[in-house]
Order: sequence, then structure tokens, then C-alpha cells
Amino acid sequence: MIVYHFSTLLEGGAASAARRLHDSLKNYGVVSRYYHSPWIRSNADDSYLKFKYSTSPPGIYRKVLDRFNGEYRFRKRFKSHLDHFLLNKPPGYEAFSYSRLPVKTPAKFNRGKPDVLHLHWIAQLFDYPSFFASCDNDLPIVWTLHDMNPLTGGCHYACDCRNFLEECGNCPQLNDHRSPSDLSHENWKTKWSAIKDKTIHVVADSYWLERQARESSLFSQAKSFRTIHYGIDTGLVHSRNQTICRAALQIPEDAFVLCYGASDVENPRKGLQELLLALTHLQNLRIVVLVFGAGGPLATNHLPNTDFRWLGQIGSPEILSILYSASDVFVIPSLHEAFGQTALEAMACGCAVVGYSTGGVPDLVRPGTTGLLADTGNSLQLAEKLQWMMEHAEERNQMGSEGRRIAEQEFSTDLQARKYLDLYKSVTQ
Repeated sequence: MIVYHFSTLLEGGAASAARRLHDSLKNYGVVSRYYHSPWIRSNADDSYLKFKYSTSPPGIYRKVLDRFNGEYRFRKRFKSHLDHFLLNKPPGYEAFSYSRLPVKTPAKFNRGKPDVLHLHWIAQLFDYPSFFASCDNDLPIVWTLHDMNPLTGGCHYACDCRNFLEECGNCPQLNDHRSPSDLSHENWKTKWSAIKDKTIHVVADSYWLERQARESSLFSQAKSFRTIHYGIDTGLVHSRNQTICRAALQIPEDAFVLCYGASDVENPRKGLQELLLALTHLQNLRIVVLVFGAGGPLATNHLPNTDFRWLGQIGSPEILSILYSASDVFVIPSLHEAFGQTALEAMACGCAVVGYSTGGVPDLVRPGTTGLLADTGNSLQLAEKLQWMMEHAEERNQMGSEGRRIAEQEFSTDLQARKYLDLYKSVTQ
């Protein structure tokens, strides 16, 4: 079987999940190829290929395309045509991605036609009209959703907006340019025209995201929907001796250690401010907070008894395993989250998890079994869950052990690959 994956990036949560699947499929004899943005350098094997554009994009659009450096936010000052519509975007929103490029990007393959076309996180990778027009209507397209962008007229997380249920328009992100026929509505029409006749099978990374996809107008003609959770290599990401890990990080043995991580710790959706607020309510003894990810450090002067360690971006599974293993609790206070890959990594390392009950987080954090959940946005309740964890070490350790067992049994890369193989076979029969 020949499967071609398309994913804009090589790094980040969605790209990491796509790459793990791609690599796992090769172990099953699948001819799997991974196409990514031409602006990204890859040191991987020859199954990773740059997606070729028909011509070089004009300079102003290249700036939009050539911004994948580990951060997914647009720059503060926008210089491209698209950015003009987002100049006064209200705070708290993430990227808005356009479905058109100034060049045609047909799906040309120089190594044979695939049996299955598999799309992942594809923001700004190709031009929707020309790409999908080049795909036969009966070619099976598996589309794995990593956020909400494929469902919307541009945003990656709709937050409280439900306009994607119809045809978008009146987009909260467009602010000064907001109207029923605004850019989000035009973007929706472009996407709809491109995909409405295609043979699309939608895969979500969480039950929550599957529900959003089923309700969306853009996927009203999709052939099937299902959830396949991310897989994790539990042989690579696993628990280490806590005493040794703490000694390596120079953490006092009697400290209560929290861990928090995100691709961008300053992203409001990821909830670091929620955690900081929750910490003001804790009757703390001696708390150390390990923070990893781009951005920061944030102001923590109001928490003088809490020792923050700002560790920056960490790509090594071994180092991440040390951080999780050194911790008593991993905290995922995201306000919106499609899946919650960091929570799964923490579980694989035997670390109990506390977070908000939002998006796909409840798929992983099962109250009383692998961790505890608070109502989304309720920082006082989040503090109460953390306080409970501090006072119940035996139960906390049991949750960590159960989290490891569930990660092995329900979220392995092998299980994920087998589920996708079953899907590929069913859509090609």
C-alpha cells in the first residue's frame, strides 16, 4: 500500500504525531512518504520530501509561508496582504490561515500515485483549489484533524464562536473587517468548493474534535468520521528514578514538584496564567514548578515561595522523561485543547495529571484514575485539585502508575498504526 502524508511542519505537536505515524507505518511494509513545506530543512531519511510549488511565490506571500520556526503565531506587525485583515485582531486568538496561495500547487507525484492521500496539519502548505482539483474525486483522502482549522473559514480554534456550523462570516478575529461576507466567509466558500466532491474520511485526535467535525458545515459531505488517538513510544518516553532525576535538576527531595509545558507558554489558550492564579490559592509548603516551551519567563513576583525553573524549548524525549519523572504532578490548564500530547507524555512517565476538563483532555485524564479535572477556567477549583494531590501521596502515585498502564495499552504507536492500517484498507476496498 502507498500512502502519502502532507504536513506543513516537521516539529511541534501535530507534526510529531504525524511523523510517528509515518515512521510506524513503514514497519508494517507500507510505502509511506511525508511531504512538508519547501521552506523547512530536513535531516530525515529520503521518505521525507519537500512539497514542490509550480513557481516561486512573490515576496509578500513568501513572508507568510516562511514563518515556520517553531512558533505558530503571526508576527506582531503584519506586512502581507492577508495580515491586513488581522491588524487589530483581539487578544487571545491564535493563527488565522488562508486557504489560497498566489501560486498553483497541484498534487504532482514523481513516484507513482498513492492508494491513500493522508492530510495532517496543512495550514499554508498548498493552495486549496489547485491542489484538490488535481486529485481524482474517488481518491481516498484521510484527513487527520489536529485542531479546528479544516472546519473553519480560517481560525485554528473557534473558542466560543460557532459560525463554522454554517458558512462562517462575522469572524471575531477579523475585528475591523468583520461582516457576514468577510474573509472567513470567502475562505469557507473556497474550501467548500475545493473539497465538496472529494472522498474524504475524517479522523480526529479526540472525541471532542470528532464531535466538532460532525457538526461542521465544511465536512457535511465527508464519507466517515472516527477518533484515533495519538500514539506514543512508551519505550522511549518512560519513568526514571525520581530521586536521581531531582538530584540532576538540583531539586530538594522534600519539594512538591509541578511540571507544565507547551509549545508556547505565553499562548493564553495554554493556560499558564491559569496555573499562576491557581498557585496563589495553594497552602503551599515548598513548591517547585518546571516550565518548558517557547516564551517566558513570566512575572511571578506574587509567588515568592514558589521556585520556577524556566527551561525553554526541549525536543529530547529523554530530557522530557527526566522532567516528568522528577515531578509529582503534571498540570495541563489549557482553556481549549484538541488532545493534550504533553499529558500523555507525563502519563507514560508515571506522573499523575491535573487539568481542565476541556477538549480532548478528558480522553486522557480520567478523574480518580490517571489524575483530576477541574471545570474549565475555574482556577480556584484547579488549586483545590492540586492541594488534594499534595495531601494524598499514595493515591497520587497510584494514579501515576495507572496512567503508565493506560499509555501502554491504549496509546501506543503500534496501536495507532494498526488502527490507521485498518482504515486505509476499508477505504480502498
